[in-house]
Amino acid sequence: MFQSLKEVKSVFLTGGIRITRFFIIIRLLSFVSILVDVLIIYLIQKYGFWLEMILIQILFFVICVSTIAIHDIFLDKGYDLLFMDYFYKLQRKPTEKKNILERFTQWILERKIIIFWIGSIWLEPDITTLLLRKEPKLTWEETLKITLPSNILCITFWSIIFYLSIQGYDYLKWLL
Repeated sequence: MFQSLKEVKSVFLTGGIRITRFFIIIRLLSFVSILVDVLIIYLIQKYGFWLEMILIQILFFVICVSTIAIHDIFLDKGYDLLFMDYFYKLQRKPTEKKNILERFTQWILERKIIIFWIGSIWLEPDITTLLLRKEPKLTWEETLKITLPSNILCITFWSIIFYLSIQGYDYLKWLL
C-alpha cells in the first residue's frame, strides 16, 4: 500500500485535508437535517400536520438560504466547502468509457430535472440550488426559482412520510 511515511504524508497533504473538511461539513449539515427531522416529528405529534408544514417550511427555507450564503462567503475566500467545483468541472470533462460511475454522474448532472427531483428529496434544497444555479453567487431570482420550490418539495415529501409513519405506529403499536 504505502511504501513510506513520506508517501502517507503526501497523500494526506494533497487530498486528506480537503476530504476531512468535506466530511466535517457534510456531517454538520446531516446533523442539522436530523434536528429538523426530529422537529418535524415533534410538531406533527404535538400540533398536527398543517401547522408543522408551515413552520418547518419557513425554518428550513431560512436554513437552506443560510447554507448557500455561508458557502458563497467561504467561496469568496477560496474555500469550496462542498466541492461544487468538482461537479461543475465533471459536467464538461470528457471521460473514458470504462469509468462507468463518472459517466453516470455526468449523465445525471446533464439532466436538470433529475437533479431537482432527486436533489430536493434526497440531497436537500441547498445542495440542489448549488448544483443548478447559473450565477456564482446567491441571487433572489435563483432562490425563488430553485430553493423555494425545492424546499417545498423536500419538506412536503418528508412531512408526509413522517406523518404516515406516526399514523402507522399509532395503529400498530398494540403489536409491540
